[in-house]
Amino acid sequence: MNRAISGQLVMQATGRPLFGHSVLAGRLLGDRILLLGQGKSGPEGRFRIEYAPLLEPPDLTVLVFDPAGRLLFIEPPHRCIQGAELQLVVEVG
Repeated sequence: MNRAISGQLVMQATGRPLFGHSVLAGRLLGDRILLLGQGKSGPEGRFRIEYAPLLEPPDLTVLVFDPAGRLLFIEPPHRCIQGAELQLVVEVG
């Protein structure tokens, strides 16, 4: 069974969904991030990223880029995620 991260991107000030933003899921390995998967937010700001199961529970982070490729947000690490799916609401300033 694959693991997944899903959620919704919204503007912090207005709650408006963010469409067409790149969302990357990564595993923290010391001072670097190993890419596990990526996707784009849909019309309602929703995204879902599936990745293959890992041998040990990973420390996960999520990075959000605008359509021009600028980094907008880095989700603080979620330590040792063991569940099948992590669900987030990401508020971008």
